Amino acid sequence: MDPSAAADPPPIAFRCGSCGLTLSVPASMAGTSGPCPSCQAWITSPAPPAAAEPSEPVSAFPVKRQSSPREPRRRGRIPADSIVDQTHLAQRESAKTLKVLALFVVAFCACLAVIWFMKDWMGK
Repeated sequence: MDPSAAADPPPIAFRCGSCGLTLSVPASMAGTSGPCPSCQAWITSPAPPAAAEPSEPVSAFPVKRQSSPREPRRRGRIPADSIVDQTHLAQRESAKTLKVLALFVVAFCACLAVIWFMKDWMGK
């Protein structure tokens, strides 16, 4: 058994803030940023959890904590880079449609020319 494998810290699990997908990265990638594989929103992996040191003294009585106000989740908003990608794709699709239409018009005109010349040739 490899002794270095036992020393590896556990992977860091976290959720995407946009779509809620649970992600897991190796501890060596803590603090790195990248796109979410599900919604392509830009996310940053959190720092690895601290050692098992208690950050607050343990009390025998429950302590009521004040909750910090959370920013409301904005559903339905699309990241700006996604909008740019969608616009680019729409422009590419419309350009492709125009090319096909132009090819159809050229082919139609060629057929008309052939019919015109065949009519003259057959008439003589």
